[in-house]
Amino acid sequence: MKEEIFYVKKKYKKVYLDSIHIAEGPISFFALELLGKIFALIKENFVLETKTEVSIEAAPENCTDAFLKILKNIGINRISI
Repeated sequence: MKEEIFYVKKKYKKVYLDSIHIAEGPISFFALELLGKIFALIKENFVLETKTEVSIEAAPENCTDAFLKILKNIGINRISI
């Protein structure tokens, strides 16, 4: 994914994103660390609009307080269960 982010950045210079959706569940706590790194790259290389929707699919059993707090810290602002 890192290579794709850099490719798009190089090709289009300035890219504005108004939504990002992560499909495929369930997301494990281990995968959240990787997801955080991916979102950091996205934020560094693209322009996120003020109201950019960043959504993810999650299984209900994973939606603990700790899990949701991590998602919020990463920048996720919508969850589909």
